[in-house]
Amino acid sequence: MVSSGFETYLRTTPLALIAIAATFTACVDHSSFETTHIDVQFVSEVVSVAPGQPFWVGLVQTVDSGWHTYWRNPGDSGAATRINIDLPNGWSKSPIQWPYPERMPFGTLVNYGYTGQVLLPIQITPPDVLDSGKIKLTAEVLWIVCADVCIPGEAELTLRLPVRSQPGEPDLKIAPLFDLSRTQLPTEASGISHAERRDGYIAITVQFPDPVDWDQIWYFPHIDNTVVHAADQQHSITASGAVELLVKSGPVVTARVNGTVVFGSGDSARSYILDIPVTEVSTAHD
Repeated sequence: MVSSGFETYLRTTPLALIAIAATFTACVDHSSFETTHIDVQFVSEVVSVAPGQPFWVGLVQTVDSGWHTYWRNPGDSGAATRINIDLPNGWSKSPIQWPYPERMPFGTLVNYGYTGQVLLPIQITPPDVLDSGKIKLTAEVLWIVCADVCIPGEAELTLRLPVRSQPGEPDLKIAPLFDLSRTQLPTEASGISHAERRDGYIAITVQFPDPVDWDQIWYFPHIDNTVVHAADQQHSITASGAVELLVKSGPVVTARVNGTVVFGSGDSARSYILDIPVTEVSTAHD
């Protein structure tokens, strides 16, 4: 049975020119679900939990070659994966920590997402007092996996972890996935930065530490339609060694540049989060 949350997810998903081929939904009392073109698994970095000690869980998505899922801002079409964790009273959770995405051209569109395997981590904090036994965490997961068609899916996945007095040991099979995911999470850009909006473009200038690949630099906005996703992005190096990135402004105008900048690609890529004010520059002439 399709849940009301899943129906809302489908109604609010801009699939543009991509056709929906089918839908898959499952309610399973275990931590993984395998379906057409994608496997999803709800995992914990540790084998047990302790009172008041934060720990990490996450959703592992593994997709077939030629297929992809979506980042927090999917770009021109698609929808971000959603993970709704039902926590006991007194527990808290972080938002999804999003690894940097890839650009995915599709005709005249450009989307942002993931190929292969990705782990979307979430930090969980239990209360200072826990009953002995096991705790059950339930996650309602919504996703769309796409190639030339899209297949939305939904699953309810569960984790059961024993409660111990001391922090849990890492799960030796799962912990390496979290280690890899942390290398793919953007860090705060610590260099001097500023942004200007002029002539329909946003010029972003940032002094980044030791970029690994000057030839491939992309800006991924966190807020949809603040840039034209499919437009080319130009970059240059200033006399001081800073990067100036020129991106075409979109129909949504904001007072700040809020997004992720990615240098390079693959295992050697580095990524940084930007959240800086935008100065309006007038180029009008008398």
